[in-house]
Amino acid sequence: PLKSMIENLVEHGDRREIHLYWGARTMDELYLDELPEKWSREFDHIHYRKAVSEPGGNVEESCFEGFVHQAVLDDHADLSGFDVYMSGPPAMIETAKREFSEHGVREDRLFYDSFEFGLDVPLRVLARPH
Repeated sequence: PLKSMIENLVEHGDRREIHLYWGARTMDELYLDELPEKWSREFDHIHYRKAVSEPGGNVEESCFEGFVHQAVLDDHADLSGFDVYMSGPPAMIETAKREFSEHGVREDRLFYDSFEFGLDVPLRVLARPH
């Protein structure tokens, strides 16, 4: 969802500051890492920071070591002036919602897409004929 939103903003010439935080467990798991790298090189209003929660040995110097929401708070202790858009697994979303609100994000400025299935999805998959 965030990729599509940024592509739309770029396509329409929107120059609002964008601070994109992209997280994964390891550097190898950073999805499409080259795309936000390209955006941050081409557009001075787009800032990109990656975060890995299980860094191992091959972490780039500019990469935050820890959870992605912690990288946001490391850079922006006061989030009261921000709209926050996030997507990810339910545990990350719930933790980030709580901690971001503690750092000033108003509920009406916090938008999220949690990657969770309804209870019927696993049942429908299991019920498919093989």
